[in-house]
Amino acid sequence: MNKKIYLLSYGQPTTLMKLTHLIIPWLLFITTAFLLIAFYFICYIAPVDAQQGNNYYILYFHVPFAWLSLLLYVFLSLNAFIELLGKNSISLPLTYSALKLGFIFTSLTLITGSLWGLPVWGALWVWDARLTSVFILWIFYILSYFILQAFKNKKQALHITSIFILLGLINIPIIKYSVTWWYTLHQQASISFIHSSIDYLMLTALFLMFFGLLLFCIIFILIELRIYFLHLKLKNYVS
Repeated sequence: MNKKIYLLSYGQPTTLMKLTHLIIPWLLFITTAFLLIAFYFICYIAPVDAQQGNNYYILYFHVPFAWLSLLLYVFLSLNAFIELLGKNSISLPLTYSALKLGFIFTSLTLITGSLWGLPVWGALWVWDARLTSVFILWIFYILSYFILQAFKNKKQALHITSIFILLGLINIPIIKYSVTWWYTLHQQASISFIHSSIDYLMLTALFLMFFGLLLFCIIFILIELRIYFLHLKLKNYVS
């Protein structure tokens, strides 16, 4: 007998609709504040990089985009694992919304990385280990979305997509450690839990931008959930 797995009690549609109605306006306010402060730090407080000059400003966006593209895939994988354990009432809308966001942020990661690389490497693209593994992540986002769309039976589609997403999880540590395991043009990691080699003001600007964009992702997913359940309610009402 299948047992529904709810993410605590907040996965229940009625509770989720009430909760999101209350918190989305506050999240919008906090997100706006984070992003405005981040832009202020980037434009007026954080120092200009001595070697890269103004080209370094791209990294204030490229790095948070890259972090989010990885974080969203980990989130997708966790959601896929829960889905395979049993039926989760919000797995389908969570998968759709996270795939959309993951595709957008991975695309922005590749674009901003290319714009940064052109003056530094003299080329928009090189088949570097880090770039190639991120490109593979982008492919996984696209294929996962198309697999989810390919089947009329969404329960079956979600099951197959969840398996495919979990297979792609092996690419995440490859992306993370590609600059350590292989010789690459991409610079080595300059931020870690133990020590960071960049100026603390630059680091503050990076984290402000990251948390602002992370909150934006949360808002997007919550709005997508609301749309999904409102659509179901309307569908049931019409039928």
